[in-house]
Amino acid sequence: MNNEQLVELITKEVINKLKTMLMDKNMAAKKKVLVLEHKETLCSELTLSLEKNNYIVDCIDNMGDLSSYEGIILQNIKNGELANLAHGIEGSIKEKVVIQAIFNGNKLYSMKKGVEYRKFEGTSNRLFFNMFKEYEDKLMSYGIEFVGLKELIESLNNKPICLEEPTCKTLVKNDIETVEVKENKETYIDLTNKKLVSEVELRTIFNQGIKEVLVSKKSIITPLAMDFARVNRLKINKG
Repeated sequence: MNNEQLVELITKEVINKLKTMLMDKNMAAKKKVLVLEHKETLCSELTLSLEKNNYIVDCIDNMGDLSSYEGIILQNIKNGELANLAHGIEGSIKEKVVIQAIFNGNKLYSMKKGVEYRKFEGTSNRLFFNMFKEYEDKLMSYGIEFVGLKELIESLNNKPICLEEPTCKTLVKNDIETVEVKENKETYIDLTNKKLVSEVELRTIFNQGIKEVLVSKKSIITPLAMDFARVNRLKINKG
């Protein structure tokens, strides 16, 4: 092997090493989420959307330590699972992981389209249907966010859901009324029409520069929402 061939070989080795290091660095920079499904039942639309936003998607078959995930996602939630989780019952692997994640304070999401009982709203006995609605409300009070795909990505990326600039002093967005207080030029949010206030909503409000919210005395504020408000000094007034 002459000097020219040796230089060429060394150059190729260096380039390959740099490529490997770059790939490892990119993988390390990506954040992970856990979708509570087996690999063969993962929703391709959900998985592709998460991967497109630079998330590594794990499933039940290869899940790691729960603390390593930015979010834990319930792709589907059957009626029995909803009832069990509302009462803190551990049956399936999925239920055990969700209950442990609640105890750990992990971010938990349930995809709205995957909530089974909602499909029977038009046919079910109303009292029976409302019983499952109460189960869902319980899970929301435990900190589980029921979201669409867009809301999921925005919450994981810590981006506000409402991005439009207000064009007037009073603007209604997603059932949230924004009112400007003329005396000090600050703003507050009126959430008195909300039965349940989630961490996602408070994060969205905070990212818009709002420092104060008004809620009903009967409103349920999730534990994650209370933690977020306390850490970020977001004032919550009950009216």
